[in-house]
Amino acid sequence: MRFSGNIVDGDCHATDDGVVWMSQGSNIESPGDSCDFGESSDMVNMTSAQLRLDALADNGGETETHLPMMGSVVIDAITAEQCTEVLPGSEQRLVSRPQGIGCDVGSVEVVPAP
Repeated sequence: MRFSGNIVDGDCHATDDGVVWMSQGSNIESPGDSCDFGESSDMVNMTSAQLRLDALADNGGETETHLPMMGSVVIDAITAEQCTEVLPGSEQRLVSRPQGIGCDVGSVEVVPAP
């Protein structure tokens, strides 16, 4: 499994099915450090207080998402230069990336207030 720009809630412990976890950068694991995310842009052992994700809700788009709240480590965690290397040009709700000084990790890009 290749990960880039994802938030993993839980762990990546695989059974004996031959799954290999590989980071391509800018991933966040909370809690713990079981996914072998070793890129310098990865963050592991993040707490829910650091993630500051709102409850699962309809934030637009086809599926419910967790919207990052102000102060979340996911907001602008990926530099604008790295955005195109790590993430698609738009997020799950089809909002273009980046919206701030960088891209947000995960499926939702926070749109800053004007």
